[in-house]
Amino acid sequence: MVSTAFYLGKEKLRHSLGRPSRSDFVQLELQHSVKFLGWQNNVYKWMNKAELVLQTSDREAFPMILIEALASGTKVVASDCEYGADEIMLGEYSQFISKRDDIENCVRTINNAINSFLVSSNYTILKKCCVENVCKEYLRVYNEKFK
Repeated sequence: MVSTAFYLGKEKLRHSLGRPSRSDFVQLELQHSVKFLGWQNNVYKWMNKAELVLQTSDREAFPMILIEALASGTKVVASDCEYGADEIMLGEYSQFISKRDDIENCVRTINNAINSFLVSSNYTILKKCCVENVCKEYLRVYNEKFK
């Protein structure tokens, strides 16, 4: 089976952050397996078609991409970046967090996710992020701080 990876985002930014760029894939002779699509305003159309979303950040304040991928019914593998992934990938899904800067571990985690990630509409984090719960939390904090 031949798979194609779709790389979304600005290539200059990827290169400046030390992330793989087009030339890295050419050097590895993988350029025919990776399509560089550049910046996309609507990533949902790609997530909905994807078998897996791979998030490889070193740092994230709040990795919205993980929540969006889970909400769109896509399997997720995330790096164990500072903050984020361990707050989103809860319970049994924590096994799909790969070690940063460990390519073998990342490959194992991807293969594990492809074979055993159970897509659900009932993720704990999605319940926490629903509009009703977020509004209740804002009101609770407001009432606690200002009343």
